[in-house]
Amino acid sequence: MNKQRHIQQQQQQQQQQQQQQQQQQQQQQQQQQKQQQQQQKGDRQLNIHRVCNSPQNKKGDRRKEEETVE
Repeated sequence: MNKQRHIQQQQQQQQQQQQQQQQQQQQQQQQQQKQQQQQQKGDRQLNIHRVCNSPQNKKGDRRKEEETVE
């Protein structure tokens, strides 16, 4: 009986450690998403400048801009 109890306690401890690791991974993912959003904002500003500079692409780029803004 004692052996079984001891094994169960070890398993519970391992599960808790795994949960903590998962939480840390989620936090890292959230940080990566924030960085990607910031990069997209920067790219969007570049796109607006490109649209001004190249009349040929105005129609196509404007459509892309409207899609990404939503």
